[in-house]
Amino acid sequence: MLIDNAKSPLVATQMSASIPSLFGEQGIEAQVQVLHAGASTANTNPLLSQQLAVMPLVMLSLVASVIVAFIVAPVKGTVGAERRRQVAVQLATLLVTSAVIGLTVWVIVTAVGGFSLSAAGIVFFWLASAAIMTLLVGAFDILVLLGVLVALCIFALGMPCGALPVEMMPSFWQSWVYPWAPQHFIGNGLRDIAYMGAGAWPLGATQLAVICCVGLALLAAAAFMGRGERNADGAASEGNDAVSERNNGAASGGNGAVSERIHEQALAAESGQAFDA
Repeated sequence: MLIDNAKSPLVATQMSASIPSLFGEQGIEAQVQVLHAGASTANTNPLLSQQLAVMPLVMLSLVASVIVAFIVAPVKGTVGAERRRQVAVQLATLLVTSAVIGLTVWVIVTAVGGFSLSAAGIVFFWLASAAIMTLLVGAFDILVLLGVLVALCIFALGMPCGALPVEMMPSFWQSWVYPWAPQHFIGNGLRDIAYMGAGAWPLGATQLAVICCVGLALLAAAAFMGRGERNADGAASEGNDAVSERNNGAASGGNGAVSERIHEQALAAESGQAFDA
């Protein structure tokens, strides 16, 4: 019997251990051959090895996205050139931060997990972290509630998709979560690099690049969202100036009328004194 370890190391390990004993109870000798053994030769549990990559990468990317969006370069209250400058700072920061996260996760997987993974994993983890961070920061910039919703969906719904094959998941996850969850693509890329010897662009890299493009589109939209606010502020300022000028004009006219009346009264008084004399 042939078992493909690259499909799911977790299932392959379980089947390799259970199938010989299961057939042995029936008096049948079963020979199991594992294809693409790859990193399964490590002494680390296959599920733990994958979760050492997927879970830290997603969680670190989520925390870094919040810091970039709300502390490093917040866009709230900014308009025009200042807002676009803040978005540019966000983009530059997340690219550097995602590279650090990618390297950190690779070290965790190889040094701590004992998972044999080539240096191509660093580039792939960088892409995965950049895709998640770009999507989250862009969503936070558009609307905080939208960013929170995206973060909850990625973390709460997508986490099981990194290690488990789609056949082992409930129907809801198979139909509605697995097709878009970033963890699914990260898990595919990790297995492709570890077991199939793929390079820096393994399975799942294209889908992660699409997620990154969606995030870039959100960032671009957020960079120009302040125009309406700026126009409204300008119109309000012009209206206030017009009201101020009108009030000043009215006050000046009133003061002029009072001064003229006082002058007329003074002339009348002088005329009366001259007549008496």
